[in-house]
Amino acid sequence: MLSEKIKNLILNELINSKVYVNTFDEIHFDIIVIDDIFINVDLIERHRCIYNIIKNYILNKILHAVSIKTYTLDEWKEIFGNKI
Repeated sequence: MLSEKIKNLILNELINSKVYVNTFDEIHFDIIVIDDIFINVDLIERHRCIYNIIKNYILNKILHAVSIKTYTLDEWKEIFGNKI
């Protein structure tokens, strides 16, 4: 399953992250990454970090559309509570 490959690819780079990859058609993906590596990092740089990890899937047109959301652990807890 491609979503698992993408998740594992991100986890191989960001070892301590919580990563969620959702898809309904294996072409459009929603990626959520929670990691304190994003502390004091602006949104563009956060997304660039994830795009750099998955760029081969994008360049080879395996991924058609990607939505990326990134959070620090504190940001996640503030928005969603302790449920990770």
